[in-house]
Amino acid sequence: MKTLHQCNGSKWELRANLDPPAAGNTRAHIAGIISGRTYGVAKGVNLFGVVITARLSDVASGVNAVVVSHTERRGLPQFKGSVLNLSLATLTHARDVWNVVLRALSDARIHIAVAASNAGGDVCNSDPSGLSQVYPIISVGNVDISNKLTIYSNWGRCVDIYAPGDAIRSVAGWTNDTAATESGTSMSAPHVAGVIATGLSLN
Repeated sequence: MKTLHQCNGSKWELRANLDPPAAGNTRAHIAGIISGRTYGVAKGVNLFGVVITARLSDVASGVNAVVVSHTERRGLPQFKGSVLNLSLATLTHARDVWNVVLRALSDARIHIAVAASNAGGDVCNSDPSGLSQVYPIISVGNVDISNKLTIYSNWGRCVDIYAPGDAIRSVAGWTNDTAATESGTSMSAPHVAGVIATGLSLN
């Protein structure tokens, strides 16, 4: 595995790349929130990147890569568990696909944090975050530094928890030492994923 640049302290490996390279900086920002040496919640964890597009076929392929990686590693003596962060846009007409993939992840006992999306509406109408009442996933909404719901965050009974996601500072890219500020529930979910990973590491 490779080591991220100086803003990150974790090891990471790309297991599946189904996304255009232009999206890489946001993915690095999210990875930095989870485990960056400077900004990360769970410093030093192993990261396995599975980046996907909004195509339904890519979602299924990406989740399969997650399950395969989890299955390969769970026999290792140092293995504590797997946490999947899903920071991705809501996919329309995708509930049947999400039912299949979330069931597979649940059966594999993978912990899942899902961004609630940024439409400023009821998250129960969004997938996959709206399925938190059906599957053991954690749907994460967005609050600002004053612990107030941001105007763009989805909300509702299908949100399990709210986490920091407004003007979040993390790494700006994979190959340099700069930082950037981004906002959205895509920044909130990795905070929760990092907390879960920290808890698993203590067991």
